[in-house]
Amino acid sequence: MKRFERKYRILGMDYSIVHQQIRSHPAGFRTLYPDRQINNVYFDTPDLELFRDNLAGIGSRRKYRVRWYGEDIDIISSPRLETKMRDNELGEKIVRELPGEIISSINSLSDYISKDLSSNYSIDPVLMNTYKRSYLISNDKKFRATIDRNMKFYSLNLKKERSFFPVADYSCIVEIKYDEHHDDDWDHISQSMPFRSTKNSKYITGILLTSDF
Repeated sequence: MKRFERKYRILGMDYSIVHQQIRSHPAGFRTLYPDRQINNVYFDTPDLELFRDNLAGIGSRRKYRVRWYGEDIDIISSPRLETKMRDNELGEKIVRELPGEIISSINSLSDYISKDLSSNYSIDPVLMNTYKRSYLISNDKKFRATIDRNMKFYSLNLKKERSFFPVADYSCIVEIKYDEHHDDDWDHISQSMPFRSTKNSKYITGILLTSDF
C-alpha cells in the first residue's frame, strides 16, 4: 500500500511540548504503541548513489536499511531488511525478516546484506543511527503520527566498524503517515498542525553530519 509521509523537523522545542501539541490536535491523536528505540543501518553504493539521488530530489528513488529495536545497539535482535521506494510524494515499503541466528553483529549483518543485494547494487553499510520513537493515531484511525528524538548517528567505515563516538541531532521529527486514499482528508489535518512542514531524511542528515559533504 502506498502512503504519504508528511514531515516536520522541529528545533528548539522540548519533546514533551511537541508531544502535547500533537495530543491537542483536533484529530484526537492518542498513544498507539509504547515508546521504543529504533536502530538502523543504511546501505549505499561506493559513490553514495542513493544518497546523491535523494539529495538531488530525484522523484523515483530507493533506500535500503536494516532495522531492529532495543536499547542495546550491540544486540541485533529480530532484524529486518526494509526497502523504501519513493515516487515523488508517495512512498512504499517492502519488509523482509532476516535470519537472527546469522545476524549477530554489524559485521555479519553487513556481510549478509551486501551479498543479498549484490544482484542489484555493489552496496555497503555507510551509516548507523538510533532514536527514540513515540507512536500515536487519530480517532478515526486514518492518520498515524510518530515523534522521533534523541537521534544519534554513527559513521560506518570500510571495515564495517561503528565509530565509537556518535554525532547527535537535537531536533524532534514529527511524521504524519496515511494511505493514499485518505489524501482528500489531509487538508483538515494540516490546517491544525502547529508546526511548519519540511523535507527531512534521517539518512541525508546522518551522512551530512558524519562526512565531509
